[in-house]
Amino acid sequence: MITKRAISKIHLKVLSEKVAPILNELGFKFLKSNASFVKSGNEIDIVVKSFINSSSLIIDEDDNLTFLITLRSQPKLTKFSKWHEVNLGTDSRDLTNSINAQSLFAFEISNFEFSKEDFYEPTANQRFKNYISRSLSTKPKDSKDEVQLGEFIISEVLPLYQNIDNLEKLLANGRIPLYMKPKLLAYNGNIESSKSEYKLVYGKIQEDLQNEERESIRKHFEYELSKMKTDYRNLFNEEINCD
Repeated sequence: MITKRAISKIHLKVLSEKVAPILNELGFKFLKSNASFVKSGNEIDIVVKSFINSSSLIIDEDDNLTFLITLRSQPKLTKFSKWHEVNLGTDSRDLTNSINAQSLFAFEISNFEFSKEDFYEPTANQRFKNYISRSLSTKPKDSKDEVQLGEFIISEVLPLYQNIDNLEKLLANGRIPLYMKPKLLAYNGNIESSKSEYKLVYGKIQEDLQNEERESIRKHFEYELSKMKTDYRNLFNEEINCD
């Protein structure tokens, strides 16, 4: 069976040889250390991250190899992240779940060369699981071929960020998370607007908490309220008051 280390090698090899040439032409730089690509802007960068899992390598009945990689874009505010760390003492949450484009790609890798170190002798149980997995594994119907990669970036990724290429436009975008807007306002120097937005969000979470019966969700809301109190105190040296 193939090792996890070999899977990681295939991942980077596919990114280096099949993804990077296309994204480089579109202005992205390959960051090998975290298997991602970045296109720098004046205030906001576009990041394309890659994700794999234990089922990324597919071997069909003719022993053809296909490697599955999910590519997902997100905006990145490097200066804001540093500001967040200095002023709030934590890493900033990103905007991944609000402004992103994502797609699954299938890359043919039958011509890749492997070494003896890429494989190990499986146990009987592992052989059985591998047999079952292989008999069930097929190329997902919703996956795109590598020839569609450039089209995905040009038609789905880049247009998504054309209207949020600076902070003012990002703040006007209705898709940024509720918790992010007051912080962005404070970072941008809009202190009174930030305070108002903090109180608005805090009050909404309080209302959601009062109407929520599930204990796990209530704990999440309580954590968010506690965090907002701390952030507000750190930013403005005063307690949040929604009255």
